[in-house]
Amino acid sequence: EDVQRATADHRVHAMFDVLQPRNIVVVPLCRDNDCYGALVVTLSSSGRRFMEGDLEFMRALAGRVGPAIAIP
Repeated sequence: EDVQRATADHRVHAMFDVLQPRNIVVVPLCRDNDCYGALVVTLSSSGRRFMEGDLEFMRALAGRVGPAIAIP
């Protein structure tokens, strides 16, 4: 239900139906103060939950990946 409110893209809905995520983190991908996408990481059947250190790592990763992606 939250996914359906967040996006109108039926492909995203189908992906979440298959993955059945139990825990999700979404971190923006930005370059020069312009955000153009998101890094989405999910956990499903493992039962594991994200911890604060995981969020810090994903923010650091997005901070390195965001500027490195070529945008046409």
